[in-house]
Amino acid sequence: MNTRTAAGEPHTHRPQDTPLVEQIARIESRIRAQPTTATHRWALFQLMCVTGDWARAVQQLQTWAKLDAGQLQTAQVFRDLIRAERWRAKVVGGQERPGFVHEPDSWVRELVGALRLAADGQSEAADDARESALDGAPLVAARTPRGVAGWIADSDSRFGPVCEFITAGHYRWVPFADLAAWRVSPPTNLID
Repeated sequence: MNTRTAAGEPHTHRPQDTPLVEQIARIESRIRAQPTTATHRWALFQLMCVTGDWARAVQQLQTWAKLDAGQLQTAQVFRDLIRAERWRAKVVGGQERPGFVHEPDSWVRELVGALRLAADGQSEAADDARESALDGAPLVAARTPRGVAGWIADSDSRFGPVCEFITAGHYRWVPFADLAAWRVSPPTNLID
């Protein structure tokens, strides 16, 4: 959609320029007008994932799969991902422990404990536990397209050098030190 700016020059409007609330309202309007159009349900599902409204996301996903029966397997994969995201929220909220491939080292257990302390409102104790955990964590080098890094960690300091791993509806932590190699592809669409 092209509009004109104040200077009179053309401006191309892209979906990512539209506030999320407006995008949701537009697709909901389309659904009301065409409730059996599967692509509208898929679009709303994606937006609900972006907002973290998991209940509505699952509802739209189920409707989408009913409208397009060829997508049942894809719908199951996304239901599993949503289940894992809900588990992740409980872990980050200090209510659950993440899954592990192997019994975690003490520094990983300290990171989990820091999340529980933070959830209990004990910010200073959580910070101390996290600092102790990160001090005990091994430094893991990484090779990236831009070169070699002396160490790698999640940009969210609550996780440190831990890879959040989601598979088959399960949320797990895998310390970077336990990974022999991994490749990460850049996101290609809204829900990557």
